[in-house]
Amino acid sequence: MTMRSHWMIWRISIWRSERKIPEQENRPALPVFIMKKGTHTDKKQTAWIHTVKKLTAWFHTEKQAYPWRRERTPYSVWISEIMLQQTTVATVIPRYHQWMEKFPSLEALAKSNEQEVLREWEGLGYYSRAKNILKTAVILNEKTGFPSTPGELTALPGIGPYTAAAISSIAFGRPHPVMDANVKRVFCRFLHFKTLNSEQEREITRTLNTWIRMTEPGPFNEAVMELGQRICVKKNPSCSFCPLGDGCLAYKRGDQNSIPEVKSKKYRAHESSVFLLTDSRKLLIKQSRGNLLKGLWLLPKVPHTDDKGREVFIKKHLAREFSLVGEFKPLIHAYTINRERLYPFHYKVIKKIHLPAEEYRWVEKKSLSRYPFPSVYRKIIQSW
Repeated sequence: MTMRSHWMIWRISIWRSERKIPEQENRPALPVFIMKKGTHTDKKQTAWIHTVKKLTAWFHTEKQAYPWRRERTPYSVWISEIMLQQTTVATVIPRYHQWMEKFPSLEALAKSNEQEVLREWEGLGYYSRAKNILKTAVILNEKTGFPSTPGELTALPGIGPYTAAAISSIAFGRPHPVMDANVKRVFCRFLHFKTLNSEQEREITRTLNTWIRMTEPGPFNEAVMELGQRICVKKNPSCSFCPLGDGCLAYKRGDQNSIPEVKSKKYRAHESSVFLLTDSRKLLIKQSRGNLLKGLWLLPKVPHTDDKGREVFIKKHLAREFSLVGEFKPLIHAYTINRERLYPFHYKVIKKIHLPAEEYRWVEKKSLSRYPFPSVYRKIIQSW
């Protein structure tokens, strides 16, 4: 090597060290692939780039106009993603609008109380989500905003890896793939994984980490999630409309309907007699003490029994004198793995007994809207 060559290398190294690199924090990391031309890896990466382009093109053309997509702020992404856990999009859309009217900002949410938040969450189920939302809002309001990395986000109450990746990618443009049931189903079919063990899940994660760096992280994650919601559904997927169809191994082999194998859920069934105890225009309500429904209000109840059993329980625990007014159609209260059949009975209370104020309240009918109830209890109350 000549003296001039050494000098040129030295000058280039100095230029690189002095060069000011613009801030790229909110931009997706560019993919770095080391490929030998003509190899299997080269062909695979080329096919993947083509597939990712088709996926994102499909999303930009076919994406739904969900209200949380109007402004992709950390707050809107966070609230929508928490609401969408275990809840259908059709159910969430009107509830999201209501939530944003009540709590339009992180600051407004942080200044509210648990009863207000639970009342607004009523009917969405899994009420610990609402409690954690309030806890996180208070923390973030004190810190003046959202962190942008999954590690910081998962340190907050109620934010797991999935929600953290969604916020980080959609609101901040960071290349962190989401992994929920829809995404797993899409890639189980694409990679032909009949069941999902830990090694196959790691393979899906590796694939997602590669693909997300080939495009914009936020739209990529939204595209995969929406594909699972609308096209690559559990039963009878619309494979002819799928942008991943050309590379999907399950579709090529014709067994997309049987992949992935689904294990049937086991539910715990039980029955309860529920009491609408009224005194003129007032109703007796009881605050839940259980972990799953803590903070919500219910109607007094007992394991389902006959007329005599109900009367004995009411006389011992709820009222001295009463008379049966009527009964209502049974309803199902479904929460987590529980399927509780509720048999509502309306009794008029003639003579009350003293009840602990921290657990029971007599509430005017017009004031009941201020109290948070599970939706099935709200239906029973509305039949009064």
